[in-house]
Amino acid sequence: MQVKPLVVGPIVGEATNQYLRVLGRSETYPSVGVMRLAEKSDFSDAEIRFVEMDLDFDLTGIAIFCNLKPETTYYYQYGWIETDITKTPCPLNWYNLKTYSLKTLSVNSNKSCSFILGSCRYLLRKRLLKTETNESEQFYFKEKGDQTFKAIIEGHVQQNQVSQIIMCGDQIYADDLNIFFASGDLDDFQIRYHVAFSQPYIRELMSSIPTFMILDDHEIEDNWPAHASSKDRHGKYLYAMHAYQTYQVNHSPLLPVENNQIKETPNKYWYTYRDGCADFFVMDVRTERNIKVKRIISLEQMKAFKNWLKSSSNSVKCVVSSVPLFPNLKDGNDQWGQFVKQRNEVIDFIALNQIKKVVFLSGDIHNSYTSILEGNQSKIIQIISSPFYWPLPIGTGYPEDYTLCGAMPDHASYTITTPSKFIRDHNFTRIDINPNGLEISVYNQEGKLLDKNKLSFELTPYKLILHSLKCHKNEDWVGLDECRLDIYVDDHHPQYLNQQMDEGDTWSINQSFCFNEKIDIKLFDEDSLNLNDFLGELTITVTDDELPRNSVSHRFTKEGANYSLNYTITNN
Repeated sequence: MQVKPLVVGPIVGEATNQYLRVLGRSETYPSVGVMRLAEKSDFSDAEIRFVEMDLDFDLTGIAIFCNLKPETTYYYQYGWIETDITKTPCPLNWYNLKTYSLKTLSVNSNKSCSFILGSCRYLLRKRLLKTETNESEQFYFKEKGDQTFKAIIEGHVQQNQVSQIIMCGDQIYADDLNIFFASGDLDDFQIRYHVAFSQPYIRELMSSIPTFMILDDHEIEDNWPAHASSKDRHGKYLYAMHAYQTYQVNHSPLLPVENNQIKETPNKYWYTYRDGCADFFVMDVRTERNIKVKRIISLEQMKAFKNWLKSSSNSVKCVVSSVPLFPNLKDGNDQWGQFVKQRNEVIDFIALNQIKKVVFLSGDIHNSYTSILEGNQSKIIQIISSPFYWPLPIGTGYPEDYTLCGAMPDHASYTITTPSKFIRDHNFTRIDINPNGLEISVYNQEGKLLDKNKLSFELTPYKLILHSLKCHKNEDWVGLDECRLDIYVDDHHPQYLNQQMDEGDTWSINQSFCFNEKIDIKLFDEDSLNLNDFLGELTITVTDDELPRNSVSHRFTKEGANYSLNYTITNN
């Protein structure tokens, strides 16, 4: 009997020494999925699984293999046959199927791990062509959006191999142009997954390395559940989550396995797994929200998360949160900053229990950058990677929209610094983690390196506190000086502070910056007509004998101006 190619998949989900789970979809009912897995490329040692392609789950099936070897390459083929699961199939013909390979994750706690992080891949449905029989032709931006995954394959899978990819939200956009053309029935949600996951490069990528997913709002609707009605909760939400379970949950580590089959249906969507020196907690910060009581995750998830943090000992603790823990939008209401009590509870728990090596991995905001939160002898690294592809002229932010440096809003004992560039283009992020630190590399859609930062898990030793800037004499003869302080922390990309000032004015800055070796402060008077006027510079290095310094002053006197900066340097 001829084994036919899948119409969606294969998608490799969990691939550990405990379980391998691979998703596939057939074309007709009844049908049976057939997968064979082997260490030898000629399949002479193959195991075979027969999987019912379940009509209740859009003709998908999860092939499951148990007790594999860690860090081992396996070869596999996965297709389907037209028969009933209760019938014994004839001898199988595999020759028209592509042979894939995958590598299981590591269990060695000293081994580094490398993975891709990304989110937000937009496809726009052509509503006038909804009755078109070819599902793929119903959408714009398929090929352009797929180019990001081509760059990942060519630069990070075929060579410099990563061990996994994390897609941390908005794998589909079920709400075209927000509310105007949103999905409302199960077929509509499922079609979006068919098209999104069947483009050639994302399909090749997900068939080659373990793919871990969690939803954000657009799998349901923008900012869910902020505007949800009772009808939405009993209609749209149920359809959205059924499609989500089918295409993002069932091949994840979430659901228990018995006799090589998934058992139970999910009563939660957060889960954990491990890869080398890193443990991963994949949070659900979307479906457990309670807007009235300002809760972003349930008490049950919070308890499980805290227990996981304490039990992960010396491992790197990677927390996948579809929305960033910090920095938050200054005027936003869809991130952890809206749920200040729980956000601060997480931050304080990490500090109080002296939990080290904590990294949050997020998407959502259509910008990519890395920030660091330090205070109370703790350090949290936040990496944000978004979007894989976003073609619209709206919906991306600017640096001034966020608190990228200085005291954390509503929790001033912690200080935020942002050592990376602020990237607004289509992109993805590669993260290389070892037990002592990590390297974060951001690439554009063509695979060109945009930014790279190496960070340590150790606390930054020094903190600069900028108290105030006083204008004794303007640089401009007429009008106010448009003052801009450029702060370079350890030669990273500058962070900016702006203020209009006149003679006699004092600018109360009250911002803090943590640094390892060097901090450089430059003062400019911005000029819209000519080049900005450079008013002076202060450079501080850890080799200075005067460190730390308590409430000292520095003068900026170039271009005829006279400003004094009052600052303190303390041990962090």
